[in-house]
Amino acid sequence: MRIKFIQKLIDKIRGKKAFLNIQDNYTNYDYDNIQYKSIIATKGFFYSGSSTVVGFMEEFDNTFVYGNRDNVYSAKQKSFFNCGNEVAFFHYSGFWELLDAFSSKKICILEKDIAIKKFIRSIYNAKDRKMLSDWDYCSNFYNSAFYEISMKYLYEILDFSEYDLGVLENERIPYVFEKRNNDTYKNCSFMYGKNSTQHPLYKFKNITQDEFDTYTSKFLHRLFNIVKSKEIIVYDQLIEIDGLEKINKYMNDINVKLICVYRDPRDHFFSLFKNDSRGVVPRSPEKFIEWYKAKMNNDVFKPQPNKLVISFEDFVLNYDETSQKIMDFCGLKKENHVAPKSIFDPEISKVNIGAWKDFYDKDFMKQIGEALKEYCYEPDNM
Repeated sequence: MRIKFIQKLIDKIRGKKAFLNIQDNYTNYDYDNIQYKSIIATKGFFYSGSSTVVGFMEEFDNTFVYGNRDNVYSAKQKSFFNCGNEVAFFHYSGFWELLDAFSSKKICILEKDIAIKKFIRSIYNAKDRKMLSDWDYCSNFYNSAFYEISMKYLYEILDFSEYDLGVLENERIPYVFEKRNNDTYKNCSFMYGKNSTQHPLYKFKNITQDEFDTYTSKFLHRLFNIVKSKEIIVYDQLIEIDGLEKINKYMNDINVKLICVYRDPRDHFFSLFKNDSRGVVPRSPEKFIEWYKAKMNNDVFKPQPNKLVISFEDFVLNYDETSQKIMDFCGLKKENHVAPKSIFDPEISKVNIGAWKDFYDKDFMKQIGEALKEYCYEPDNM
């Protein structure tokens, strides 16, 4: 009944059939018809080698890899980390901030409004192919189903007025008021969108935490269920490592599993130096050492359930053993590995091991090797 009522409001505002007929379309993404059995996410750190795991997973007949770009990149290019298979929605969309805003008793209604509008903006940006980051190439995730499921989630958790629905119906990205002193705007009636010349203030419904968590759980399951007929769904860079426990809070009996890939810090820096035009990783040895240690200690090797840590070098040089470890972790079987080494070929990737030896600044690499010796694949060969 609620869905029908919302639809009538939208139709009334525009005087014609709305662009999003949730009642008709939403049955395609039924929460009670979940078909996947496992969700695998990979995590790397700017050319540390996670795309090799993604390529390996594409070789199975019972997996679906989001962002699959077989028609663009060759096996050789994929082995050189040149493929873009990333889904960065949970990194940049403000999703976690939205969840925190609902639960928080310490922030005012205006700050909650900011969190809501940032999340809505991200949904529109994804729908319009304005990707959430330079690394986010996954067009088959940000499709019409993604948009419908996301809008349905908003209808479930937010208290929309007719004016609010009019803004969404016209696909206008809500204006985000900047944070101000709480007392300044706490009781300002103009913030509540009383007429068409004012921006709406979005508010959460008066629902319990358990109800909100249930809607959030259904939202995630529906997103992961867009592609049917495959047992295992694979995403590259789906979540940050500290997001693993957060997302699994809502996944019930189907937890997201994370494969984390790290690499010899010298080769890691060498690849960054060649490929990272944005300069997101420090260039000085002291700062790079500090950055790398923080990643290893706070992320990669931090004990967590549902996480497997492998090194790029082990996957290349000890392929049989490491690939079996990955298969055991993911619940994959050999009979489903129908195209072994067709996308990730360890022989091709061997050229990336020890490439740091060609770096022109030998003292630079020696400094990194000595400070990060425990993470070097060949610590004595410097």
